[in-house]
Amino acid sequence: MKSIFVHKLPTATLLLWLFAFGCSDPAYRLHGEVKAKASSVFVLPHSAAAMLDSIRDAHGIRRDSLTATYSSRRDSLSTGGADIEKVQGEIQRRVKVAQIAYNTKFDGAGVYRSFGGNPVFTTQDRGVRTSDLLKEIADRFYKGRAFSLETETKLRKYIRTKLVPAERKLRQARTALARARESMGGNTEALERMDSDYQTAQLLLEREANNQILSTLDGMVLKRAVVDSSGNFDIYPLSSGKYYLYAPYPLPQGWLVSVDMTSHRRQDLREANTTNLLIRDG
Repeated sequence: MKSIFVHKLPTATLLLWLFAFGCSDPAYRLHGEVKAKASSVFVLPHSAAAMLDSIRDAHGIRRDSLTATYSSRRDSLSTGGADIEKVQGEIQRRVKVAQIAYNTKFDGAGVYRSFGGNPVFTTQDRGVRTSDLLKEIADRFYKGRAFSLETETKLRKYIRTKLVPAERKLRQARTALARARESMGGNTEALERMDSDYQTAQLLLEREANNQILSTLDGMVLKRAVVDSSGNFDIYPLSSGKYYLYAPYPLPQGWLVSVDMTSHRRQDLREANTTNLLIRDG
């Protein structure tokens, strides 16, 4: 006995019905494991990577423009530009060398001891002017440390022959550095503020680009899967095609892994296939 359903349907309609439901796109399963404390993973269209590149390219253009503007304004503030800064850098190195030389000479005074066996001078006294040191040891007593007349005589000679010349060189280097800063047209503070503003602007540009990256990727989500307590996820159904598996954990790194769905597939998200999702100019 023929089915009533088949009997009532015309042959052409029945064939069309069988074709429509028998030739639909196959549905595939995408599953895997996440090696991170991710709560969800997402499926994005294959255009996600191109969109990410366009945001990064636009950020690079804005960053380069900011740097060019900063360099131009900075040069206009300094008299002599990079040449004066180079001279100032050399003088700063001279100050550093002179300071090290003075500290070394000062530490050499450690051989002169009090009656208690302790050095008359300690490293905490390096900042005391030599003229004040000479005054302080006049009564053979310095910061609670008493010493003999012979020690005072030797220490006084050491200060005059070793420390005073070293201190003079250090003072001269510091004076030269102060003059170099003045020669920059009094703009040292302005230059320092500009450097700080530039760094702040760089950070703002970077933050803006990264926020755009995350919001753009979130807006492209096709499917979402919850990661279970064991770190496993299961996404079904997915039509055949190319996608990206996306998991923004732990930022600034995460996963944006290309998957080609031509069959059921396992794709684990491990440390080896992470990528830098966010921009880090520094």
